[in-house]
Amino acid sequence: MVAQRVYGLALGYEDLNDHEELRNDPLLAVLVEKADPSSQVLAGKSTLNRLELPKRRPVERSATKRSCWITEP
Repeated sequence: MVAQRVYGLALGYEDLNDHEELRNDPLLAVLVEKADPSSQVLAGKSTLNRLELPKRRPVERSATKRSCWITEP
């Protein structure tokens, strides 16, 4: 998937929406070394988006931890 994204950028396809068309491109499949380029499709825009923007974990907060703006009396 990383190779697909890098080759897409090198070919001028900066937007992830362009990869919906490119996922059926046999030449790009050869570039990213798919075993059978005619039958295997490449990653779509949703998959590549998950690759670029991983899920963020929420910050764990402790009950004893106080914010910096709260001052002690």
